[in-house]
Amino acid sequence: MGSLVEREELLAQLHGLWTQVQQTARGRVVLVRGEAGSGKTALLRAFSDGLAVPVTWGGCHPLSTPRPLGPFAEIADQLRGDLAALVDEGRPHAIAAALVGQVPAQGSAVLVLEDLHWADDASLDVVRMLARPIRDHALLVLASYRDDEVERVSGLRTALGDLCGPETTRLEVPLLSPAAVKALCRGTHLDPRELHRVTGGNAFYVTEALAAPDEEIPGTVVDAALSRLARLGPAARSVAEAVAIVPQRCELWLVDSLAGLENLDAAVASGVLVSDGDGVAFRHELARRAVEGTLPPYRAMQLHRTALHALVARGAEPSRLAHHADAGHDSPAVLVHARAAAERATRLGSKRQAAAHWEQALRHAPANEPLVRAELLERLSFAAYLVDRMTEAVAALEEALALQREYGEPVGQGRVLLSLGRRVSCAGRESETPLFLAQAQEVLEALPPSRELAEVYAGWAYTCFEESDVTGTHAWGRRAVELGRELGAVDVVAHALNTMGTCELFRGRDPQLLLDSLELARRHDLDEAVGRALLHLSSAFAEQRRLDQLDLVEDGVVECDLRGLELWRRYLMVNRAELHLLLGRWDDAAEGVAEIIASPLSAPLPRLGALCVTARVRLRRGDPGGREALAEARALAAGHPGLCWQRPVALVEAELAWLDDAPVADVLARTDAVLAESWRFEEQWGVDELVRWRRVCGAPPEPTSGSTLYAEPSPDAWRQLGCGFEAALALLEQGDAVEALALLQLVGAHGAAARVAKQLRQQGVRELPRGPRPRTRANPAQLTDREVDVLRLVAVGLSNSAIADQLVLATKTVDKHVSAALRKLAVPSRTEAAARAHQLGLVPG
Repeated sequence: MGSLVEREELLAQLHGLWTQVQQTARGRVVLVRGEAGSGKTALLRAFSDGLAVPVTWGGCHPLSTPRPLGPFAEIADQLRGDLAALVDEGRPHAIAAALVGQVPAQGSAVLVLEDLHWADDASLDVVRMLARPIRDHALLVLASYRDDEVERVSGLRTALGDLCGPETTRLEVPLLSPAAVKALCRGTHLDPRELHRVTGGNAFYVTEALAAPDEEIPGTVVDAALSRLARLGPAARSVAEAVAIVPQRCELWLVDSLAGLENLDAAVASGVLVSDGDGVAFRHELARRAVEGTLPPYRAMQLHRTALHALVARGAEPSRLAHHADAGHDSPAVLVHARAAAERATRLGSKRQAAAHWEQALRHAPANEPLVRAELLERLSFAAYLVDRMTEAVAALEEALALQREYGEPVGQGRVLLSLGRRVSCAGRESETPLFLAQAQEVLEALPPSRELAEVYAGWAYTCFEESDVTGTHAWGRRAVELGRELGAVDVVAHALNTMGTCELFRGRDPQLLLDSLELARRHDLDEAVGRALLHLSSAFAEQRRLDQLDLVEDGVVECDLRGLELWRRYLMVNRAELHLLLGRWDDAAEGVAEIIASPLSAPLPRLGALCVTARVRLRRGDPGGREALAEARALAAGHPGLCWQRPVALVEAELAWLDDAPVADVLARTDAVLAESWRFEEQWGVDELVRWRRVCGAPPEPTSGSTLYAEPSPDAWRQLGCGFEAALALLEQGDAVEALALLQLVGAHGAAARVAKQLRQQGVRELPRGPRPRTRANPAQLTDREVDVLRLVAVGLSNSAIADQLVLATKTVDKHVSAALRKLAVPSRTEAAARAHQLGLVPG
């Protein structure tokens, strides 16, 4: 729009956020949302034009399948350094770190990411990961998206769910009001009320109508765009129509190939196209699509084929080539370029886009080449598996198996049968796994030794592990390792070692095989194998309460982060929080899973673990929300019979039953089934912790599995480990409730302390240990004196490092005080904490 109306408040907010970034050297992500044509780009342009620092722009474009890391490839073209190489490698974390690293020392920068609703998975991963390193750099990231597209783009929903911390701000660009449209209509004969009624206040639509004020108000945005186009001469209109088939900025050399450059100036002068350096584009995607929709099919096909040939000659990116090949109905070209695009998308981590490209290729597979179709189906199945489309993944393999059996060779049949053995369990058909593995083994053992056969053996090892068949796990695992080493199949060897090592570790044995798997995976840079090994190690150490391995789990979180293994990282975060919980580090435990809790779209199993940790922390400290966290965890676990789902909930249920002084029968009812399963799978640590809680609740003595940590509770032993809460429970079991109460108060387990104090008073004990100091108790938010000191400095805008300098504290200590204050005040941000503290009279206004 010529004048930006009703955006003054939004511009002021953006400038305010930019000032905060510059003053505090702490970055922010601003999510700018609005419907198509609402004026998001105009707002961002108006803000950027007034800045004294360079602004780097990267956009997502509406290709039929998005280009992997497209916006960051555009940004890499503008920035110096190694960003282009990192984009080509496709490591989201490294790309995020490199972008943050572009901020000069003692400087600040602005990055704009447009149209995230068209982004690929890998680009969204980078956006999510920017939120962590940005906290320590003066970088403002402005990301726009259409809010009416969020439900359609599942990856966008996940990214938006993850971007929920205090460093993220959300702004909505609303539709124009009747008053704004009236102001824009001044000097024209247009009826502003009618224009607002017809356009609904859509800024782009209003602008298009105002471009022809002497004509009748067009009925739709399409009519408005076409009205502007109709005023062009035939030659200039032909140029605009040619540009319309390019769903992004169209380079001048491509315009020349499509329609020549002679009449381009007229199309730009009319306002239909806008010039952008060495390229042109429509003023809005709505206008481009409106014009593209008017093209006769044959002309559109010819233009796409011309664009394809020109882009091939220039070595364009595969997804762009596949788009034009598909739209140009050039099947041989689609098979070439969609395949290349799918392989590149897989390598860069754009899994949904890879699946879409394999589907694109399948639509063009020649009917007279069934094995080509079978191979494409296999590739699609793997891509569908990676994005959790399990039913489709299995269906594709079943069709591929039928084609292989009719037209293929035994090795092809064996390969598909092996894949089916892996995938059917993920689709809820676990009972079929042995059937397919047996068929694959029969076919492949009749052929020369192959990596597929080694994978079958590894598959049998994992199947035995899941059935607690230790002998079978090791027998098949050794066969897989032997054949894998003979064939140089390092990934198969790592997988088999992982399975055998995990089997040993969960039985309380030497983890060396699992460590060997991890070392092998690291040496050969096998990301998923590294993640799997770290996950199993940390899970076992958390379950077995191996406090001596906390550093390994901490390092594992960092390594998964560096490798972009987001799901594995979250599992390890939960495991780390469980060890912090055992050590009584309540803040560390709760804050360690806060990111998972804050994202409603987290994967369900790590979310379940995070909820259980959160519930236990809140219940023990007497904070609100513990029962609600347990209720959500209980709902997540419903319908999942596995111990990994049921045991965490059962442990919290037992602890809550103790806090509520529930009847022993209730405790037994809540834990009987899980205890029986733990016995069946010989998971000694799970058995012992459940038995311990049942014993604390008053259940009669029952056998343990024999591990020393819980089977032989000793208060002194727990104290030596630094586990004050566990030591207090051991004291309760020994009948020393008064000392247990003092210890619970000391470690801040006020909820548990209240339960013990109530029990002692019922027993007639009058002299009870004192709780928190009177000043802390009198504080309306239960803040300590130091937390109040820190909060007063937060309220005047000091950063944590500045507060640390003023109070002569470590910055990490200030971080913990700030986090504790936010939790106790039940607010999500520093600004809201300062406001709440002022309301309570804790800090001056």
